[in-house]
Amino acid sequence: IVFDPPVVSVADHHVVDVRVVRPSALTQYFISPDTPTTILTELKELKLRMICKRKGESVILVTLPLHEIPAVEFGFVKMCTTPRIRRRRGFLRTAESMLNFIFVAVLGV
Repeated sequence: IVFDPPVVSVADHHVVDVRVVRPSALTQYFISPDTPTTILTELKELKLRMICKRKGESVILVTLPLHEIPAVEFGFVKMCTTPRIRRRRGFLRTAESMLNFIFVAVLGV
């Protein structure tokens, strides 16, 4: 079975954003978000990343466009609570900050 990349439709983009993702490890077990996928006998997993933007609910429809046979579609309702702001503590590491740190360490200032 060969199918094109999944298509995800979100009823209310103000509530939630959804996208298909593929983990960096074990990619052969997941459906590709950007290239056609071939399934011979093994199972493939579909991984969706959902980010709630505000409280509410939204219908999400996933379509798997198959070659030579009708597409497979399924949907569900994502219910979001009020999102929390997450802040990380600690030193912000950027390329510039690391170079400045190395420069200061080398000079002994």
